[in-house]
Amino acid sequence: MQVDSAFSKSRVTIAGEGRACNRIATLTGDLNADGNDDALIYYSCGIESTMGKATTGGGWAIWLFKNGRLEFLLNDEKKFGLAPREIKTDGTILCDQLEYDPNSATPKVIDHRKVQLKNNKLVLLK
Repeated sequence: MQVDSAFSKSRVTIAGEGRACNRIATLTGDLNADGNDDALIYYSCGIESTMGKATTGGGWAIWLFKNGRLEFLLNDEKKFGLAPREIKTDGTILCDQLEYDPNSATPKVIDHRKVQLKNNKLVLLK
């Protein structure tokens, strides 16, 4: 799958030094209204060698389909806390806003939000 390859190639750009990042979810859909399916990966990062016990954050990485392949566009760690769940046909990304409880392994959904790619940046709509 082209998304797997794109994520692997961009892993150093996304993670930076000393971190390892793993995918939580992968969504595909047309984010920039060009008629091609693009890719969004929602990921979480931790310090390498801690076996997932030291989370350092996470975010979204976006690839746009251009010239017959996925090209890396951006990595946005500010969207951590918004879990993307669907890309609508108009390019709107439907998300769940999450609240984390240190006493629970599962975050709680507290709201539903919308995000859209505008001028190659992620913009919160609602």
